[in-house]
Amino acid sequence: MAVALSATACTNDADRDSDPDLDGGTRAAPQVVWHACDDAVEATFLSKHRCGTLTVPQDRGDPDRGTLDLPVLQTWPVGVEPEPGLGTSFGANVGDPANFTGGAAMGATRLRHVGVQLGMRGTFPSTPDLTCPELDALSDRAAAVPDADRDLRSAFLEGVRRCASRLRAGGIEPANFDAAAAAADVDDLLSAMGADSWWMAGSYGTQSRVLFRYLHDFPGRLDGAFLDSPWFPHTDDLTGGALGTRSALDELFTACTKDERCASRYPDLEAAWERALLRTARTPLQGVGRNLDRDRVRVLVDDAKLLRFARYSLGGDGSANLRWLPRIITNAASGRLDNHLADLVASDPLFCAGYRPLCIQPASFAWGVFFTSLCHDQLPGLDEVALRSAVDGDPAYEQVFARSPYRGACEEWATPGQASPPPPDPDGTPLLFIPGQFDAFARPEWSQQHASAWVTAWLFTAPNNTHNTLGFDECGLGVRNAWVRTPTTPPDPGNCAARPELEFK
Repeated sequence: MAVALSATACTNDADRDSDPDLDGGTRAAPQVVWHACDDAVEATFLSKHRCGTLTVPQDRGDPDRGTLDLPVLQTWPVGVEPEPGLGTSFGANVGDPANFTGGAAMGATRLRHVGVQLGMRGTFPSTPDLTCPELDALSDRAAAVPDADRDLRSAFLEGVRRCASRLRAGGIEPANFDAAAAAADVDDLLSAMGADSWWMAGSYGTQSRVLFRYLHDFPGRLDGAFLDSPWFPHTDDLTGGALGTRSALDELFTACTKDERCASRYPDLEAAWERALLRTARTPLQGVGRNLDRDRVRVLVDDAKLLRFARYSLGGDGSANLRWLPRIITNAASGRLDNHLADLVASDPLFCAGYRPLCIQPASFAWGVFFTSLCHDQLPGLDEVALRSAVDGDPAYEQVFARSPYRGACEEWATPGQASPPPPDPDGTPLLFIPGQFDAFARPEWSQQHASAWVTAWLFTAPNNTHNTLGFDECGLGVRNAWVRTPTTPPDPGNCAARPELEFK
């Protein structure tokens, strides 16, 4: 997964005397305390780097109510002299753990700057992290029951309730882990590194919400940014999920008709999809799959699960699952459970596929940050009419998005927001959007809409790609690497070194 972004070492060692809080008060200037890296991090490096900790207030409105320790990783490019300027990364999808490994040096080398990466509040390896072990045991149950199984959903809500209670009993208020607080953490890092603005920043997936919040709350502090698989803050996960899935499926159907191999094996894939939804609604597919440990697991796939795993295949990390999707759809339309689909269902963490782009490392996933993002930052602006329009009366879409288990989870999480997030506005900051052609989570047309409206924003759609466009081939990387040299000009598609191939199974 591509998470590292370049940054220089600090431009000076002077600390600011004070730093404003969100409530207008002041506190001591932020500092990074440098120390030895953990053994797990150290084992991945062969090049120059260092590790540190940035301590920030848990409650930005009341700095006296405890602190959080956020890890910092600084890496140097290999074989080249670092260029001036300071950059950072806004990290991976909301809730996913930070990737603090030697791979960060590769990103620094590509961009010819030193990189500084901050572990986002609430996510591993920050302290504390908002994981919910109360939910881990439910994944095995989910594979073999319908999507709407009442007992599973009741157990899920009870687990959410117990997780929230445990955190609050330990002095952790989940509402403090929203996009505004995370954006302020990034600005604390800027202050601690002794700089007035970032040269460049990157974000990946749904974490772009924090980058847009940073642009809003700290104007003039960011000189440019590239956004891999961007998600825009005014689009909630439920409405955007329904719209994005429909659009990505249409992209797949069109691509299949234009691909000789796909068209000959799976003629009229769109009609097969409609038959598959109807058939699995009447008679769910049942069988056995193998999880990541290769254990045999009983699985059941109804229409809602089929929709969820179709979205996951279109929007998951890389295009490996996408290659199987036409075959999965065709088999389901004939009442057959495809082996690849069975393995995906057997390996899926609880309510992940179809709701989150990445479904690995479940024990390290920060459920609490994910819940707060949805419940505190998004649902206050939910337009029920728009959601109903996106669902459009389709029973599977109704079940997955309008009756999402996460809506009930928000009641148990108890972090209601007061208003919808501020609209995205780059305020003249150059931005490059890099969505994948088939991504069901970050549709290219959404990026195109904003790129057309903003003078200094541009779009490059990564061909034959899904989510995490910078993590699987050199095409998007080549375009990005050239663009950051002259970010006030449009990207050159000619810098896509080689268009990646997509061969359907």
